Amino acid sequence: MEGRRFAVLLFLAISIHTVATRRMRLLTMREKICYQPKDPGPCLAFIPRFYYDSNVMTCRSFIYGGCDGNDNRFATRKQCRDYCIRILK
Repeated sequence: MEGRRFAVLLFLAISIHTVATRRMRLLTMREKICYQPKDPGPCLAFIPRFYYDSNVMTCRSFIYGGCDGNDNRFATRKQCRDYCIRILK
């Protein structure tokens, strides 16, 4: 009986650790994206986009040039908020 109880507790501990580790990896990825600076890229297209400004902790609009840049670029303010603000606050 004690062996079975230990096995169940061990299984639960490993499961909780695995879930927490995955969540931290996801959070770390989001933090890396959301803390990147605004980068319109070198091209000259005129595409309205939003980025997360970590200095003021809000999403702001900018003009994306259409190529390169970084991953801190969202089509809508809502996408930016959903991805960065809700996670990082």
